[in-house]
Parts: sequence; C-alpha cells; structure tokens
Amino acid sequence: MDHFLDPLELPVLDEEQNKIMIEDITEKELKMAISKLKSPGSDGYTTEWYKELKEELIPVILPTLNWALKTAQTPPSWKERIISAIPKENKKKLECESYRLISVLNIDYRLFTSIVARRLERFLPNLIHNDQTGFIRECQTQDNIRWTLQIINHIQKNKKAAMIN
Repeated sequence: MDHFLDPLELPVLDEEQNKIMIEDITEKELKMAISKLKSPGSDGYTTEWYKELKEELIPVILPTLNWALKTAQTPPSWKERIISAIPKENKKKLECESYRLISVLNIDYRLFTSIVARRLERFLPNLIHNDQTGFIRECQTQDNIRWTLQIINHIQKNKKAAMIN
C-alpha cells in the first residue's frame, strides 16, 4: 500500500494543524456534541438521558475521550454496533434490495467522532481538491453534475472526442 501511496504526495496537516487536532477535548466541545445527538446508541442509553444528565456525565466521559485521542485506542464497547435492516418504502419485503442497513453505534463513540470531525472540518479545504463536493459542508453534488453537463455540452457543440472518467 505504501508503495502505491508514497509517490502521490497527498496533502497532510501541518504541525500547527496537527497540534489543534490532538489538543484535549474541552467541556464546551463535548456539550456541543451532546446537544446535537439525535438517535439512541448501541449501549442502550438514549440521547435524552445524555442531554438531561450532561453535567454529571461530562466529568466521566471527557477523560475517556481524551484518552482515546492521545493513545489512538478506543474502548472495546466503541467497536460494537447493532445492525438493523430498515425496509424501503413500496418495495417487496422478500427481496434483500428492499432494505437498507444502518449501524447503531455507541453514543460515546459518536460523540468522539463528532468532535474530531468538527475539528477536521476547518482543514478540509487544504486537504481535499475543489472538485470533491460530496459530504463537504457548503458543497453540493449538483455543482459537479452541472459542471459535467457543461463539459458534455461543450464536447458535443465542438464535435470533440472525449471520455469522462
């Protein structure tokens, strides 16, 4: 794998950005992440429970999150998930394609990844090419579709040979 990736010279975080990424997680960051929780976790706890007891939970959860950040290790419970098959509307119930799978993850793990993702978000413009629009805040897949249609139109109008990959 290294043999393939090394020549690519992919962008990386600089020293200052990396320092920001591994700073201790703050109570403020954890409170923000808790406030955005929507669905229950694989651990059986509800988001309402976390929100109602956040002042009591933060001193318990915060050391675990910071331990995971510093050691790049996670508690075994963070690797557990419940996979549920959710039926798609107006599909035949006896066909596998009629279901979408979702993984219900541990809430502490979701809090951790939410905080790390939020930190990383500010550096994404330096790491990801402008043409990447999927799953990037304030970017829309339609932009790439429109751009592709413009290219196709230009190719057809000018009778050019081309291949879009």
